[in-house]
Amino acid sequence: MNVGIDYGLSNERFTGVIDVYQKTTHDLLLDVDVPQPAVVSTRLENIGNLRNRGIEATFNTQLISRGSRSLSVELVATKEKNEITSLGGRPYINTAFVSGQGQSGQYAQRIVVGQPIGSFFAPVFLGVNATGQQTFRCNATSSGCTNGVTTDPADSDREFVGNANPDFTLGLSNRGNWGKVDVSWLWRGEFGGQVFNNTALVYQTKSDALQGRNFLAAALTDPDALAEPAKFSTRWIEDRTFVRLQNMTVGYTVPSNLTKGHQTRVFVSGDNLLLLSGYSGYDPEVFVPNGLASRGLDYLSYPRSRTFTLGARAQF
Repeated sequence: MNVGIDYGLSNERFTGVIDVYQKTTHDLLLDVDVPQPAVVSTRLENIGNLRNRGIEATFNTQLISRGSRSLSVELVATKEKNEITSLGGRPYINTAFVSGQGQSGQYAQRIVVGQPIGSFFAPVFLGVNATGQQTFRCNATSSGCTNGVTTDPADSDREFVGNANPDFTLGLSNRGNWGKVDVSWLWRGEFGGQVFNNTALVYQTKSDALQGRNFLAAALTDPDALAEPAKFSTRWIEDRTFVRLQNMTVGYTVPSNLTKGHQTRVFVSGDNLLLLSGYSGYDPEVFVPNGLASRGLDYLSYPRSRTFTLGARAQF
């Protein structure tokens, strides 16, 4: 279902579109665990329903239009929420498996009815105690829980602590001309949502030094004891909000008297020029598949390249 409005104001100086939609997907094809013993460990099943709801709006205007001078603006905003409405009778599916030494069987996300895809399900990190041990919130029924605090969280101590989906996204593009010079640029941002820094979990651990392994410089200043192992928790789940200068292009149309009447344009373009983010890793916009429908995992991800292109176009 989709309801949309196209609008134009002030003699079409301001134009745009607003769309509100809902889409329900039935009988998702999912790879699920098979009770053991069995010949195979997983099998494909048509189970699960997913509902997506959202709104998308665009706004366009011509800020300047005077002879050979012009400047236009386009703003695109989206907000979407997805929700699992059925798993074919299964209570949940664990996914987004954690990488690294000692993390066998560890998972970071759980697919469950009522939650969105990409929901982080983790012990809540409280801090580091005087002996250098990490502490976590726990419930009174779990083993080793004292006054709501434990140093060894159980599966029952996990909580839903957000998801990898942004709250909303924005895109801002501009295109301008000043005589024979033209400029265009695109800013793109995602706001809200979380990302799991699996790289930091593994390498910001002092015990790596005892094994002659590499570790992050941040491990030198954290309060963890030398032998404290890596433990998955909300400590390694960070805000993924970012703003990126995706592209900028500057062109110049060569005067026709210099090109024998042929239209020639030279340009220089750059991609991924600037990233503004509080994320401690290289880039919060990551996709490392490690489990069914996993999102927002960052493990040894190679940083995006910054590229520049120089070109020319001639018409005869």
